[in-house]
Amino acid sequence: MSSLSESDIIDFSVPELYQGGERIQYNWRKIKWSSSNEKILKIKKSGEVVPKKEGKAYIRVAYKGKKVKILAEVISPDIKMSNYKNNKQKHIITMTWKNNSSDDIIMDFSKLRVFDYDYNFNAWIMGEEEVLLHPGEKQIISFTYQTSGNRKISTATMRFGIRYKGYEIDVMGINVKGGADLYSLKDEL
Repeated sequence: MSSLSESDIIDFSVPELYQGGERIQYNWRKIKWSSSNEKILKIKKSGEVVPKKEGKAYIRVAYKGKKVKILAEVISPDIKMSNYKNNKQKHIITMTWKNNSSDDIIMDFSKLRVFDYDYNFNAWIMGEEEVLLHPGEKQIISFTYQTSGNRKISTATMRFGIRYKGYEIDVMGINVKGGADLYSLKDEL
């Protein structure tokens, strides 16, 4: 089964076909695409697949009387960060996370990375830090940090993983303000 997130757009319009190791010549304009549920995912005439919302649907392909059916699942974990605070005296960054999705989300900070504005590598913690969020649940997560010499970092981007419905997803692009490198994590449950 293929899986897509709502941000993915997949273009199958000119696939390469092989038979017995030999590439087959065909007229890709005559391939007909359809979706069993266009509320879940839509397929343009060109074969471009555009996910719409969470759920499962079949992608149907027809060419010269032959038909293929592919089961696709659109996944869309909805996790929000709020109440971000940076206590510079105690060197603690605190964030509240909420799971607005329909299923559990595991936030995996075991390989948390932090980058500055030009994506130079700043910090990386290793370990077993995981936080389980049930649907509708909020949790407060705190990072302790130390300053990095004379270097001042005005903004940073965190990168970490989440697991949702059996899939591993990289999360990146959450901007964090602060002038320090993160070096450890504690769970304030």
